[in-house]
Amino acid sequence: MLNILLITVFTTYVSGFCNYTDPREGSADSRVLDQDLFSWDRRNGISEVPYYISNSDFRPETIDTIQRIMNTIRSNVPCVRFRRISGSERRQKHLEISNTGSRNSCYRGISGVVKRGGSNVRLLRMSTDMCSRNRRLWESIFMHEMFHVFRIMHMQKRDDRDDYIRVIENNIQRKKYYQYEICMHCRISRSIPYDCKSIVHYTPRDFTNGRGPTMVSRNERLCNTRDLNVRIRRPSRNDWRLLRWALSC
Repeated sequence: MLNILLITVFTTYVSGFCNYTDPREGSADSRVLDQDLFSWDRRNGISEVPYYISNSDFRPETIDTIQRIMNTIRSNVPCVRFRRISGSERRQKHLEISNTGSRNSCYRGISGVVKRGGSNVRLLRMSTDMCSRNRRLWESIFMHEMFHVFRIMHMQKRDDRDDYIRVIENNIQRKKYYQYEICMHCRISRSIPYDCKSIVHYTPRDFTNGRGPTMVSRNERLCNTRDLNVRIRRPSRNDWRLLRWALSC
């Protein structure tokens, strides 16, 4: 009964952020905003993120890429620290990174998801391993998911989004519409502007039902259509500002 109640919760407010599960993979029941997604422990002003990766899930080159992305986050957000743990240390609060495909899989179609895996586990699941033909997209999606690890919501869910974009409800797949609903329970920093070049902003092609774009620009000066249409490969300056603010750097 408790599990049924939990999966019916679609928005919540914990420490000022939407607790987020990405809908691009998984069953409908798992695609909820989890009310129990924990915040990372802080020691001496540093948010510590223990993480576990099984060597059987990814090629060594992929694990090197994951650690390089974590180093990029660390260099831009000095109040976070990542520490790889062994299987015997998995009882503590940690991030678990896995591949839902096979270690030898390499697909151009890539999805990722961040969700709760238990009281002490946050799951980041990628749908395939990385290889030469999908490297750039894989890296950008993994970085996108890492922002969700820190409970950063999608940009188009901000309550000021209507000043920048117009969401076209009739063009969104019915089961995906909640990803375009404004999160009224989420706190945002007014000093960090809405950013159409954010790595956590959808493009107008995402989750379209085939009738046309899911969103268009309202103000070309504030949100250029070209920027809105591009699949962002790396965090913007404002993304890094937002993550520093979220972690109280």
